[in-house]
Amino acid sequence: LPPLLLRQIFGALNLAGPPAILLIVALALHSESRGRRLAVLHSQRLADADCRASQALVESLLPAFVAAALEGLPPHAWNARPVDHFERCTLVQCDLVGFTRLSTTMSALRAVRLLNDVFSRVEAAAARLGSVWKVELIGDCYFAATGGPAGDGNHADIAARLGMAMIAAVRDVAEVYGVELQVRVGLHTGPVSAAVIGLRFPR
Repeated sequence: LPPLLLRQIFGALNLAGPPAILLIVALALHSESRGRRLAVLHSQRLADADCRASQALVESLLPAFVAAALEGLPPHAWNARPVDHFERCTLVQCDLVGFTRLSTTMSALRAVRLLNDVFSRVEAAAARLGSVWKVELIGDCYFAATGGPAGDGNHADIAARLGMAMIAAVRDVAEVYGVELQVRVGLHTGPVSAAVIGLRFPR
């Protein structure tokens, strides 16, 4: 503040006496305390946002029921949790017939885009069907399971519908890209055991 204004303020305080000085001190302390509370609240909100982002990342890598069980555990302890066992499941596996040969006729970027288009459609279909958990995607091979923790009695029907969606996705993407592409789809129904394997990039 300008020196003249400071002299005027202190002059007014001297005229007003101790009560005014105490009031200003109290207001200053209140303002400082409020600033600290706001800073703490902001830090807490950032921490909560980071926590939600971390949990969302885990859920994108692992089935939701596994991610929920791992919440709060450090990653190095994930593979130590008990093995899950489910009596009623259907496994669905598909792979693109001739994709290795086809990939030699196009750029790597185009091949990646083709795969992304196919399996993005497959995953959209899985989300619509529900009770589907993705197990693995390696190259042009997609592996998922139905039933399990959801306890859905229609797991075989859901798996069959997902298989049909896989066939449709490959047909539609092949038409868009102007290529010849087929898909093999296999289903198997029975009991399943599931566990987290590995320490880095666990599956």
